[in-house]
Amino acid sequence: MAILNVLAELHQEQGLKLNLKFEVEVLCKILQIEISELTPSNYLKNAEILDKIEHQLSTPAKKDAVVVVTIATTHEDVSITSSAMAAVAMTTTAQSSMVTGSTSASPPVGILQKPQFCYNDINVFSINGLAPHISQNPSLPLFQTQPALKQCVRSAIERSVQELALPVAERSIKIAMTTCEQIIKKDFALDAEEARMRLAAHAMVRSLTSGMAMITCKEPLLMSIANNLKQGFVTSLRTAPTQQQKEMIEHASQVISNDNNELCSAFIQKSAIEKAIVEIDKRLTSEFELRKHARNEGRRYCDPIVLTYQAERMPEQIRLKVGGATPHQLAVYEEFARNIPGFLSSSETTQQTGFLARPVQQYAADDITQIYDKMAQEIEQHLHALTAPTSHAQVAAMAALLEAVMLARNSREIVTALALLQKAVEGLLQGLTPRPGNDPEIALRFRDCHLLVLKGLQDQRAYGPMWTNKNITRCLCECREDYKYNVEAIDLLIRHRLVSMQHLDMYIAQSMENGLNYSAVAFAQMLVRLYLIDSKGGDSVAAAEVRAADLYQTIETLARIALSRNPPDGLAQLIDGIRSTVDTGMIGGGGGGPVAMLQSGISQAREFDDPPGLREKTEYLLREWVTMYHSPAAGRDSSKAFSAFVTQMHQQGILKTDDLITRFFRLCTEMCTELCYRSLNEPSPNPSVIRSKCYSTLDAFVRLIALLVKHSGDANNTITKVNLLNKVLGIVGGVLLQDAEVKTTDFQQLPYHRIFIMLLMELNAPEHILESINLQVLTAFCNILHVLRPSKSPGFAYAWLELVSHRIFIARLLHITPQQKGWGMYAQLLIDLLKFLSPFLRNAELTKPIQLLYKGTLRLLLILLHDFPEFLRLLLRLL
Repeated sequence: MAILNVLAELHQEQGLKLNLKFEVEVLCKILQIEISELTPSNYLKNAEILDKIEHQLSTPAKKDAVVVVTIATTHEDVSITSSAMAAVAMTTTAQSSMVTGSTSASPPVGILQKPQFCYNDINVFSINGLAPHISQNPSLPLFQTQPALKQCVRSAIERSVQELALPVAERSIKIAMTTCEQIIKKDFALDAEEARMRLAAHAMVRSLTSGMAMITCKEPLLMSIANNLKQGFVTSLRTAPTQQQKEMIEHASQVISNDNNELCSAFIQKSAIEKAIVEIDKRLTSEFELRKHARNEGRRYCDPIVLTYQAERMPEQIRLKVGGATPHQLAVYEEFARNIPGFLSSSETTQQTGFLARPVQQYAADDITQIYDKMAQEIEQHLHALTAPTSHAQVAAMAALLEAVMLARNSREIVTALALLQKAVEGLLQGLTPRPGNDPEIALRFRDCHLLVLKGLQDQRAYGPMWTNKNITRCLCECREDYKYNVEAIDLLIRHRLVSMQHLDMYIAQSMENGLNYSAVAFAQMLVRLYLIDSKGGDSVAAAEVRAADLYQTIETLARIALSRNPPDGLAQLIDGIRSTVDTGMIGGGGGGPVAMLQSGISQAREFDDPPGLREKTEYLLREWVTMYHSPAAGRDSSKAFSAFVTQMHQQGILKTDDLITRFFRLCTEMCTELCYRSLNEPSPNPSVIRSKCYSTLDAFVRLIALLVKHSGDANNTITKVNLLNKVLGIVGGVLLQDAEVKTTDFQQLPYHRIFIMLLMELNAPEHILESINLQVLTAFCNILHVLRPSKSPGFAYAWLELVSHRIFIARLLHITPQQKGWGMYAQLLIDLLKFLSPFLRNAELTKPIQLLYKGTLRLLLILLHDFPEFLRLLLRLL
């Protein structure tokens, strides 16, 4: 009777279609019940019951989003939201029919699953994108008795997706495209910004296509996966299954199909969305071009026909205004962008409220378009130059890459750019493998096509090196095991500076699992041997791209594995070779020791993925500190100013974590050197004034470093002070190496020389707290100077020699330090200098720069001969 009472309530609904009323009356007549005897319920309009109904097409909208949409349906905003909300209603109606149909199936199947994947989790450029997410329950009885049947799961799921992907996409796109095109053209008829129109169209077509594909493919997918699994299991058994095996096959098929139905549905939905975005761009191309043409002519776009129609026929409340939709009207499209049916919300797809209402930058989009067009043009040239058939694996991969480029060009969204980057990286890992019978020309063009895509994305006009390198490294770490350890492909990416070495180093060290992961250990050995052993004697440029600091964690892990009971063959010899050829004295420190901190600082100097706002905070703090340092109220040794400044650092959150402190020092170093470059490039008749201007900031920065080192940790805890000093020296050295690589002949030694020399003097002052760490301070300076030796950084050679020749440095190492503990370290620095000069002296061809360096070396040796002859005897024995 409860159902009949609900039907009676429906029968009384105003505006209900007559045929539906007739159906209710016929039902009552058949059941011999008078409709007037029924008690209409209050289910259909009860707000409490409606709130309890679970959202089915997407994640539940937040309360503030609901308020925005409600506001958008008032007064003058009815025009845009009425049509857009009609599209939502169409999707919701179709969804309800899907739920009704699904509940008629078996109980486990009929339950509507919640979204499990974010939009970016699924890679649809290849059917292989399913493999990382496929779920197999190893505890199933079938897999316990027949483990080999696990191999059938992937092929069965991929076959099911391939069978349904095309028809579902065609039907979904056909319905969503017509609706979206008409509504977008109407709602944005008077909007002059084609970029906003494109974003709104993408958001709407993505939501509608995803919803239509989801309600179309869920049930067929479930049945198809189960049937293909059963067929695959039976075929693999090779013998007629027993009754018990049939029951296990039936159970396993149902469980696996239920577990992977959401994955396959998400794959088909995203495949349909990617095609729909390209199609909607094609249909709206003429609209985009009209707006571009008007802007190029310097006039405001306006369609006179639409404007006349709106002015003459539409009421004021729903009339479109020149200049585009209001923020309240755009709220509906923002809701489309935030919620993609069948997918979880993610940081890539979630946008802040009002993002469509903000002005859209046209120039960046145009630059990106030019980069994408150049990519597509060059890939097409490579394809036209090949005579191989399109069925060739590498040629097909190049064609698929071209399609991905065009898709990214048309959408201009970060989601498609990320998918393009992932496809290029995985393509290199899969395809850049020497195989017998491979055509060298095809392999070369295949490599160049993938590289030009990644270099294009790395362009500053596109997404920049920070974003690109970070995501390339993430793809390398997350790709499949069967092609993850491709040394040739990863070497190619490293040589072209497309990888974040610090993150890759940490991942390789972790993936070795202390020697349990043999594939990772073998890969780490090959990578270390390539860059740190093989590159030393040949003409390879690998050593210029990777230093020992970039693979420090990997080397440390390999060294620990070499000391285990059963180390891999050749690992002990590899570690010995590294210790004898790479940065003597720099390898072998504990993972948390001073040497590790120095190497970590050098590596982190190449990382630029800073949190938002950190650069602005650092610039503000550095400016404040320079002002405090030069203030008369700073106190003796700037102690008063330092106390006030530490409070400011706490307020800005700089001292919360070691990572933020590291980034703070790196940014300060970069800002100080940038200031020096700007000052030195200014024309001035008096160079001493320019130098004084540079020194005022550099000296303040050095004083801050010295104070932080002296006051870090407890008074009796020297480890914290030494570690911080090594980290800062590593950061300054890493920034120097990076600067020298980028600037080449325009490199300036002045800021780095001033930082090192002033810091050496600050930390060798006659203070009790510094006397206790004097040897560790000198060791840290010797290590960083060894890293920055002339053969590694020729542009810093003059400043390096001046640092090594400084009276305080020589006296501390060779005279004041007891028991000759500093002799070995200083001898190593002189050996570095002589090794750099030896090729020039051997040929007796000294250019003017080398002559100056040679004269400086002679003067240093004369001082040592006069003051420390015993040390020179030791040096001669070492040579």
